[in-house]
Amino acid sequence: MDFLYIENLTKVFGLGTKNEVVAVKDLTLGVKKGEIVALLGPSGCGKTTTLRCIAGLETPTSGRIYIDGEDVTNQPPSRRDIGMVFQFAVVYDSVSVYENIALPLKAKKISETEIRRKVKEVAEFFGLSNYLDRKPAGLDIATRQRIALARALAKEPRILLLDEPLTPLDPLSRVKLRVDIKRLQKEKISTVIYVTHDQSEAMTLADRVAIMRDGKLIQCSTPENVYLTPADTFVARFIGEPGMNLIESKLIVHQGDAFINVGDQSFKLCSEADLKVKKVEDLILGIRPEHIDITDQPADLQGTVTFVEIHGNRSLVHININGNDVVVKHPTVFSGKINEKVWIRLQRDRIVLFDRETGRNLELKEASEHA
Repeated sequence: MDFLYIENLTKVFGLGTKNEVVAVKDLTLGVKKGEIVALLGPSGCGKTTTLRCIAGLETPTSGRIYIDGEDVTNQPPSRRDIGMVFQFAVVYDSVSVYENIALPLKAKKISETEIRRKVKEVAEFFGLSNYLDRKPAGLDIATRQRIALARALAKEPRILLLDEPLTPLDPLSRVKLRVDIKRLQKEKISTVIYVTHDQSEAMTLADRVAIMRDGKLIQCSTPENVYLTPADTFVARFIGEPGMNLIESKLIVHQGDAFINVGDQSFKLCSEADLKVKKVEDLILGIRPEHIDITDQPADLQGTVTFVEIHGNRSLVHININGNDVVVKHPTVFSGKINEKVWIRLQRDRIVLFDRETGRNLELKEASEHA
């Protein structure tokens, strides 16, 4: 069994009332020891509720939670041996930074010598050594969040739960603390569950990203896999800046070859023998903006430039192709003009095909059906 195993977790608020809300629905997730898993999704998707169930701050409506093989579903937070840091740092301004960090250690009734050693160690790790005699009042938000992290880490919890800890910070502090959290996880071999709505945090910090929507787990995989092989059109759009292009298309097989039709335009996808999905006709073609090239020579599809965003020495070029807004990451400043006709070439090995009705990745769906 995984170090943390969540089995068929469901959490319903207001059960049986007219205001009933299903916050988490039948979620199963395993986390290995020493792994950092990010729970990622839009506001209200159930990620914080899942975290609070792991912590013991919420009681599941159904399902079980195991930590290191132990069923902790009905155990109070104090018996789960977890550390938790919230979005807004919980620090105590009436006592020193040292006392803030030492608080959970004193509760464990270990020796004062051992407390001093542990406080010194985590303070040094988070750059707090010069603040130990000060009171937190007046310290900036980033430093206060470091105090909260140091306190959670000092007691060496089995699992560290982080609920959007970087959200209130300025961009520079956010990047610095993100590096510290990643270093913490690797050097201290901590098992971390990290809740965020910021995909850049999830994709840079996590070993695996668990993407949630409407209380359900949609996909859990490495950052690379969720980016290149999204489970459905929601993940395809949600991950990426900008998200994946989704183009309504038809798949046509003719004389041994598979073609993609977009409106009245068509291009060869591959040979029929190399086709990895069923021969469904109506589908959605997905492709990342950086996997499309603009060319002045006839290529796969032709469209009209509608808008250009300049980002330093690169561009995002919006092209209308039969009513589809296709975004291309152009490696230089785009020299074309609005309303100009251009051709685009799609990198074949980066094309993802989705079921138009369900939005599911057809190749993943095929693989699961034959597993």
